Amino acid sequence: YHYYGIDKVRLEGKEVLFVAGEVGLLMRSTDGAKSWEMLPSPYEGTFFGIAAGSNALLAFGLGGEAYLSDDLGDSWQPVEKSGVNNQAVSGALPLSDGNFVMSTNNGILYRLKKADTKASRLSVKVPGSMAIAETGDGNLVVAGVMGIKRISMTDNKSEQ
Repeated sequence: YHYYGIDKVRLEGKEVLFVAGEVGLLMRSTDGAKSWEMLPSPYEGTFFGIAAGSNALLAFGLGGEAYLSDDLGDSWQPVEKSGVNNQAVSGALPLSDGNFVMSTNNGILYRLKKADTKASRLSVKVPGSMAIAETGDGNLVVAGVMGIKRISMTDNKSEQ
C-alpha cells in the first residue's frame, strides 16, 4: 500500500508525526518515527493526506472524504461540505487562526472553522489545485496544474 501524506504537530515540546495512505491507513509516531501506531480509521478508502493543526487533525482523500480529530487521531468525525461532495480532496492546510482550508481535484476550496464539522465553500475556484500555502498576511497561495494563484481571504466570501 502507498503512503500519501505526512505531517507533524508540536505538543508540549514534543513532535508527533502522522501518516495517511491507502485502505484507510492512518498512523502516529510520538518517538521521532522510531515506531508507529495504527490509528482507528473512519474510512476504508484512500487518504491523500493529513493536515495537523494546533488543535485538530484533518485526514482527507478520495470521494471527497474528510475527517476531523481533536484527540490526536483516537477518534474521527466526518466533515460535511456544501456543494459538490464527491470530488477528491487533494490538499488541506491548517491556518494560523486555527481553521483549515481544503481543495478538491476540480478546484473547489472549502474553509473549515475550528471545532466545526461543516465546511463552507469559498467563492473562488482554482481548477487543478494540488497544494495550498498561507502567506504572512493571512491570504492563500494555491498551486496546481493551472499554475499559481494568490487568493485574498478578506475578499473571499464563504458560500453555504
